[in-house]
Amino acid sequence: MTLQIKIRSVRLDDFDFIFEALQQIHLNLDKDIFLENFKTKTKNKKSWIFIAENLGSQKLGFIICENMHFIHFKKEAIIISNFYIAPKYRKMKVADLLYEFVEAKAIEHDVQQILVMCNITATTTQNFYTKHKFKFDKKTYLKIL
Repeated sequence: MTLQIKIRSVRLDDFDFIFEALQQIHLNLDKDIFLENFKTKTKNKKSWIFIAENLGSQKLGFIICENMHFIHFKKEAIIISNFYIAPKYRKMKVADLLYEFVEAKAIEHDVQQILVMCNITATTTQNFYTKHKFKFDKKTYLKIL
């Protein structure tokens, strides 16, 4: 049996699902600050947040993208800032469908390119993006102030 998935825009009632998922990755998130940022992002036309769910409305995953216009790009770019699929759905093509939805939306909005950063040790994630024709471009250096 194939899992039937629908993809929709984020709603405020998705907050707990997204917060709890990101809390696993980014320990010690401040829930109040996160909520304010979440509310801002849900209203911002430059942020795309999509939820994948089954036909029973169970949330399976999400993708958060920031629409940016770099001075050296002819057109806007999308940066995938967070991409999460619940563990029991990771081998069911949910990530592929969610990513392909974003790519189609980017093409529809005449976006020039999609960028993503992932951890150096995240080989599964790197393989996912390579499969979707991403090319290794740059290293990112981070300094926490």
